[in-house]
Amino acid sequence: MLPNVPVAIAVSSDDVEFRFAEAVSLFMLIVSRGDEIVWELVANEGNMVEAGEGSFSITPIDQGAPEMLEMANQAEVMFLARVREGPPLTTPISLVRYGVIPRGYREASPAQQLAPGRYGFIAMSAQGQAAGEFDVPAA
Repeated sequence: MLPNVPVAIAVSSDDVEFRFAEAVSLFMLIVSRGDEIVWELVANEGNMVEAGEGSFSITPIDQGAPEMLEMANQAEVMFLARVREGPPLTTPISLVRYGVIPRGYREASPAQQLAPGRYGFIAMSAQGQAAGEFDVPAA
């Protein structure tokens, strides 16, 4: 399991900010309402690679074979060690404002107007993952 990255979500009458305790190298940040993605931000750095044709299956972690769990654990340890030893994989940032695209990033899904209600947030970074919920109040 990836480490949790501390983040504070500040909501004002016209703004939502995601404030990370330290600068992080984000791979992606998603804001959703229910099953709908209302904004997706991704790193502009790096290259997308087509996986090609093949097949895969998903197994719940509690049903995984011990050797598969060990392989996943080792891959995560190697990835995190590589990230810590090398230069940042993406432009490090400590604050993201909803709908504002930081330098080095791009929108995979444009930001929609936030209506009053509850939203979810998840971010994946080289340092780990951050997640939370926030409420947009009625005007």
